[in-house]
Amino acid sequence: MLKISLLNQKGGVGKSTSTRNLSEYFAMRGKRVLMADIDGQGNLSQLSNCEDKEKTMYEAFKGEPPVVYPVKQNIDIIPNTLDFSSIEIEIASVFRREMILDNILNHFKSDYDICFIDCPPNLGLVTINAMATSDYILIPMEASYFSYRALERMIETLNQIKSANVNPRIAVLGIFLTKFVNTTVVTRDVLNDFKQDGWDIGLFQTKIRQFEDFRKAEYKRMSVFEHKKNSFAAHDYENLGNEIYNILFK
Repeated sequence: MLKISLLNQKGGVGKSTSTRNLSEYFAMRGKRVLMADIDGQGNLSQLSNCEDKEKTMYEAFKGEPPVVYPVKQNIDIIPNTLDFSSIEIEIASVFRREMILDNILNHFKSDYDICFIDCPPNLGLVTINAMATSDYILIPMEASYFSYRALERMIETLNQIKSANVNPRIAVLGIFLTKFVNTTVVTRDVLNDFKQDGWDIGLFQTKIRQFEDFRKAEYKRMSVFEHKKNSFAAHDYENLGNEIYNILFK
């Protein structure tokens, strides 16, 4: 089972939306997909209609057997709730606390082809857990100053994880821009910064543009493919999914 963390320490960049829609894309391609919600806000669980389950990621982090719930054909989830918000304090004294998520997901390593991990908007212990178990990190970000600066810190943390031998195999799968508006000066400046700093080599060609269909799909708690398969919003995630799929499975 390949494990991919969607990671950005800045909130509001579309991690949960991207996790849900990329999971849908890979399921449509016939892959067995597990979604792991490790964000205490539980947005991914809400998008998947799984926010009120009895057993969640909180119980799993506390040592109980992990439980998955079906979302639809080929997609399951380990959901989360607001109870998880205090988990970093609760596991602070646990031995090898950075490997808790790895132990949880090992229960399912033969059951799925790919696992997408929706991370919280910080670089705390929970996110370190995601980095410690992942094969790749996938970085959604806005074309903005603060998102770009956060990128440097994320890569620095990733390199620390590798150099400390916590997870030497982890790599950046790529970076993709969300809420993309091509006509703004700031967008052009950020794209120029990518080129100047050499980050453009890791930037996916597909940009996730701003469309009302994303809001409509979230309101209905479904993927954009379920909401309107032929929409521009769905096409953007299909194109991004194609790029990722071709790296992983071709």
